[in-house]
Amino acid sequence: MLVVDRDLVSLQETEDRITRAGGSAKSLIVDIAVEEQVAKIAPACIEAFGFIDILHNNVGIGTGDGGVTSLDREAWERIFDVNVTGMHLTCKHVIPALCANGGDTCQINARYTIRKQLLTNFFLTRQNSSVRCG
Repeated sequence: MLVVDRDLVSLQETEDRITRAGGSAKSLIVDIAVEEQVAKIAPACIEAFGFIDILHNNVGIGTGDGGVTSLDREAWERIFDVNVTGMHLTCKHVIPALCANGGDTCQINARYTIRKQLLTNFFLTRQNSSVRCG
């Protein structure tokens, strides 16, 4: 399993939990809101494991979150960049490799409801959603 996070301590904790449970894990430091970094996820996974069969896109922050009248613009933009744009970028860069290498499942956990179509027949809702190749 390739574990991706922007926080090294969190990455190491997650990788340690996976290996203690008998799994195999590699980690990659990525700021999910930066496309150039997100583009490295699929190649790193393929290099480490040879293929991608599942994308579990579980991303979300709430730092600085508040009510609509008190949430400042900077916090709003960072939350949106991570929670929405980051999820889109991950799907954009990983789904093609997932499909090309025989994988067929993309699991998305959305923090907020999003009603904008990001990919063909692909909607994120507050509930979990899946994308299948083919």
